[in-house]
Amino acid sequence: MPMQKVSAHTKNQCLGVYLEMPAGVLPYTTYPFMLHNIYTLPWDIHIVGQRMFIQSIHCTKRIQEIQSDCCRGCKQLLTHRIVEGILHRIANGIHINTAYVFQPIGGLIEILRKKNTQLDEMLFKQLAMSRTLAMQARTVGQYEQFVMAMSKGSVNRLDALLHAGINQGVGVRGMLEMLDRAQKGLYKPKNFTEEEMLRGLLFL
Repeated sequence: MPMQKVSAHTKNQCLGVYLEMPAGVLPYTTYPFMLHNIYTLPWDIHIVGQRMFIQSIHCTKRIQEIQSDCCRGCKQLLTHRIVEGILHRIANGIHINTAYVFQPIGGLIEILRKKNTQLDEMLFKQLAMSRTLAMQARTVGQYEQFVMAMSKGSVNRLDALLHAGINQGVGVRGMLEMLDRAQKGLYKPKNFTEEEMLRGLLFL
């Protein structure tokens, strides 16, 4: 008999109005709990067996209507503007640009995931750009070395050496190597340019 009295008391006790979630959706990831930290909302939250209930601060704690699962004050919460907005976002999804305070933990995790992906892409682009700039800096440095080496005038028939390098399709690094070998007497271009032949005729 005592157990029956407890059951009857529990049955008539108002625990709040049930917030129905879409199939497979849990309140832990979809309800914007941070709202309670920013605003003074007229309800409290109960989660029982993965079912969410909101209970009015004016709840009578007793169910007055026989066909109802909650008291009149709790049932009226379903027409509250903020509650309607919460239910709409749970059912239809929430835009990524919505203020963070209205974002549930699931939405915040998704935003963080996308931002991490964007950061990874930016870091990859920055790394690629750094490598490109480093290569360009090395090329500029090699050009400067090449100009300095040519300015020393220690290689005879420098134009023939350049002409031979261009014909071989070597870059500035290859030119530097040819110039270095020529300065050491290890490389001597064999082809004469037309200018060299005319200069030779003039000297004769």
